[in-house]
Amino acid sequence: MTDNVRTLTETGVIPGPETLSKALSGAFPAMDGGEQVLALTLYRLLAAAEPVSPEQIARRAGLPIDQVNAVLKNWPGVFLDANRQVVGFWGLSLQETAHRFEVNGKTLYGWCAWDTLFIPALIGSAAKITSSCPVTGKEIRLTVSPEGVESVSPEQLVVSFLLPEKNIFRENIIASFCHYVSFFADSIAAEQWSGMHPGTFILSLEDACKVGRLLNAARYKRTLSQ
Repeated sequence: MTDNVRTLTETGVIPGPETLSKALSGAFPAMDGGEQVLALTLYRLLAAAEPVSPEQIARRAGLPIDQVNAVLKNWPGVFLDANRQVVGFWGLSLQETAHRFEVNGKTLYGWCAWDTLFIPALIGSAAKITSSCPVTGKEIRLTVSPEGVESVSPEQLVVSFLLPEKNIFRENIIASFCHYVSFFADSIAAEQWSGMHPGTFILSLEDACKVGRLLNAARYKRTLSQ
């Protein structure tokens, strides 16, 4: 967490979407054009709900296999199975979590609630999300397209958020960030939970989506639009 953002959260001021997206962008690895293509290709292959081999990525992205292997080895947040195929990548997983992510009839999972809001734009497909409120147990349902949220239930839904330290974020993004980012049925439930988890704060669904849009634009630039 940057000193500026830490100061804001410690004084009870919630950082705006622009501040949050900049801080998160700095926590992720920087990518050149080829790496942006690799990441988007991996997301889209993984969205088929099958393990993805480096060879598949290389063929689809038009990149040398040696480059693909080197990048995957160096990037944090890349999870492989026993066959050295990718089964989890930057918020999208084949392994079950609390956030079900259904795309074109295929079932995947988000590492955290927020992942399910920005990944549809990266894979170019709408997703049906099913989760639950950690406090009330109420079922959460959303439909999120590449353009944004199309439907949500309950309508009062909000999202908990956290900005971890950059190094800790990269070392174990799931434990240091994702475990603290959930959907809540309403702000009352969210504030109750946040009060027991120092460093967390609550975002409206609109602001959480805006953070995702800004992060996508910053990290993928022209590559995403192409």
